[in-house]
Amino acid sequence: MLLKKNMKFIFNLAYREMRSSWHRLLFFFICIAIGVGSIVSLRSLVQNIKYSIGSESRSLLTADVQVSSNAQWDPQTKAVLERYYKSDLVLAHTEVLETGTMMRSVGDGAVAPKRVELKAIQPQFPFYGEFVLSGGQRYSHDLLKDRGVLVKSGVPESMNLKIGDKVKLGDLEFTIRGVVENEPGSALGGFSFGPRVMIDYDDAVAAGLTRMGSLTRYRSLFKTTDAGMEQLQQQLKEDLKGQRQVNVRSYRYSQDRLSESLTQVEDYLSLIGLIILVLGGIGISSVTRVFIQQKMKTIAILKCLGGQNARVLGAYLMQVLALGLLGSLLGLIIARIVTSLVPRYFAGKIPFNVEFGLTWQAGLQGLGIGLMISLLFSLVPLLEIRRIKPILVLRSLIEPGGPRFDWLKIGAGVFVVLGLLALASWQAGSIKVGSIFLAGLAVMTFVLNLAASLLMKFLGGLRSIPSFTLRQGINSLYRPGNQTRIILLAVGLGVFFIVSVRLLQLNLRSEFSLDLNSLRADMYMIDIYKDQQVGVSEIITKYTGAKPQIIPTVRARIAAINGGDVNPESVKPNENRGLMGREYVLTYRSYLDENEKVSAGKFWDQSPSSEPEVSVEELLHNELGLNVGDKMTFDVLGRRITARVTNIRQVDWRNARTGFLIVFRPGAIEDAPTMFISAIKGPAPGQQRALFQRELVERFPNISVIDVRDIIEVARGIVGNVSLAVSFVGGFVFLSGLLILIGSIAMTKFHRLYESAILKTLGAKKKLIIYTLLVEYGILGLLAGLLGSTAAIALTWAICEYSLKIKWHLMPSVNVLGTVAAVLLVMLVGVISSWDVMVKKPLGILRAE
Repeated sequence: MLLKKNMKFIFNLAYREMRSSWHRLLFFFICIAIGVGSIVSLRSLVQNIKYSIGSESRSLLTADVQVSSNAQWDPQTKAVLERYYKSDLVLAHTEVLETGTMMRSVGDGAVAPKRVELKAIQPQFPFYGEFVLSGGQRYSHDLLKDRGVLVKSGVPESMNLKIGDKVKLGDLEFTIRGVVENEPGSALGGFSFGPRVMIDYDDAVAAGLTRMGSLTRYRSLFKTTDAGMEQLQQQLKEDLKGQRQVNVRSYRYSQDRLSESLTQVEDYLSLIGLIILVLGGIGISSVTRVFIQQKMKTIAILKCLGGQNARVLGAYLMQVLALGLLGSLLGLIIARIVTSLVPRYFAGKIPFNVEFGLTWQAGLQGLGIGLMISLLFSLVPLLEIRRIKPILVLRSLIEPGGPRFDWLKIGAGVFVVLGLLALASWQAGSIKVGSIFLAGLAVMTFVLNLAASLLMKFLGGLRSIPSFTLRQGINSLYRPGNQTRIILLAVGLGVFFIVSVRLLQLNLRSEFSLDLNSLRADMYMIDIYKDQQVGVSEIITKYTGAKPQIIPTVRARIAAINGGDVNPESVKPNENRGLMGREYVLTYRSYLDENEKVSAGKFWDQSPSSEPEVSVEELLHNELGLNVGDKMTFDVLGRRITARVTNIRQVDWRNARTGFLIVFRPGAIEDAPTMFISAIKGPAPGQQRALFQRELVERFPNISVIDVRDIIEVARGIVGNVSLAVSFVGGFVFLSGLLILIGSIAMTKFHRLYESAILKTLGAKKKLIIYTLLVEYGILGLLAGLLGSTAAIALTWAICEYSLKIKWHLMPSVNVLGTVAAVLLVMLVGVISSWDVMVKKPLGILRAE
């Protein structure tokens, strides 16, 4: 009965307080709404894609089981595959070939050939998934018969082509029959050297496109039953064990890998959303503290009437949780709006159908996180209620008392830290990542807060300057209940995020644009045959006036190091599995390139050697622990060659015409199947460049030309998309900072009104009060801008130097613009939020006091 009575009192008091003070706490729930909305929308988007992968996982592989290789099927592998084509486990099978080649327009000599990613398919393709063609056209393999070709959207515009026009691929002419908007089995957001085009498999053979190329992939696809899939996969793996470069996997492998990657993306995006929510939580803590200070007399009266600490504390805690719940519900509405707008952006970018919308799992998580943040960040300020004495009703100047060491508050602080750690670990899916995140956030907060304290101390020395407007504006930052440091921290973090993203974007663009005219090579020719070297050199010299260097290349894998066999499958993904299992492009020569220098050992001369020798780049030395004197065994198209490491090279990749991780001493691998490449400074952009590419490809259809300018444009697009996404998050952080500014203005409005009334009574005009407010908020914006942009310089320098390994450039214009924007926005928001301070009459304010 007593518990019921206490709860009724708590609910009634909480309801009355909320009804009378909701406008003061409006900011509280908006902060929660923005944070919850960001987390729920980000999680929902990724979960939508994961659900679609689960329901359409077969369409990602377009089959149940796939056997693939980067080399042509050898007779033994071909015999195994043909045996399985007749197996009772196999319902259907089809062959697919993927390679890079050059596509050129027939008739328009002014249009440069374009490198494309060609896929040659048979009538049975795909077993799962559907092609989506532009204009509502329906896909049928008949479109590819009689030398038809389907091209990816964007190709017709870039080459001035339309449906019905003819193009040349390899040795044959093809007719464009349609434009592909979406293709089953295409990679999710992968990087490629050109757009996709599709032709019939037999036409690819007739056009000479199945000849050995450096970037060709062969795939044999099988359709089977659910019951027989595992058996078919295991039998294929067993029968093809030991076959060079042959890989067997089922659709579940693609599903598991994509789901694992998306889960990591979901967790890290949620941490970004958590940053926004924690920033809002800082504001909540500030608002709660000021709110309790303003309610001190009300709380003292309640205690005079017999209100116990627990009951009063419970009533205000109930307000916090109610506002947290309402804010979280508003966040769900925001997330619903965001997820409804997303399909417009992702249309055509995902190779399967995705139903975008709010997921109930993300919604429940958002509600839970919103309530937890509300509780954690308001708990310590709410404990101040215990220190408010009833005597404050009579003596308003008495400060709340209490012991020097408040063990309950200390315990609450520990609970808050542990709660935030649990929340961060939950969102990151890892205690380690959650701990690192929380530590990083704490360090960033400490540094910005320390810098804010030093700046405030510096400003304290200016409080006696002659100008009344400046002096009053500075003094306003020290008024009772001020939230100056919180505002500097919040707005400074927003500026920090946005300026950091812009600085990184510009540094990456600078790296990719690098003054293309200064590059040693901006065009690469690959897949040159031995008997084509003279002809290729003649064409290059004709258009550039320079004699090219044509370099031999051999493909090989590392089979053993110092006698120990290399098994990439036994190596964890983050422990150099890629370096151990990849196929390397090797070369052989007796000289160092201009961009190379030896860091250990001695490079060989032109004299013959009694044993194979190899030079490795510093990356392999650092990551695989290779040193001078070690023995490396290479698998060169089935032939094993063991060579001794005689030196370690350092390659300046920024100034490289070509660069190789592994270089052999001449005399060891010349007999291996060899393809040649050449890197040149091509003709200037325009007609001559187009004519050069056209003549080269017309004479040698097997050669692919990679134009660095096109690659850089693709890289710029990727950088732009990433920057846009992170800038969007930075904008949310900055918005949270502005909301904290608005909230702090609302919570300290009484002090501003009282100061304004005194000034007006002493004869101050409205203009003076406006100038004073502009100075106050201008200083706040300036300090926040300086803090954020300075921290952004430090962060981007560290990322460029130690993570991206690119040259860092100072961009003072970005920092200046970021600081100026912060000043103007803070001034605008501050003056608008304080407008009633300027218009209210002083008499009413002084009477109220």
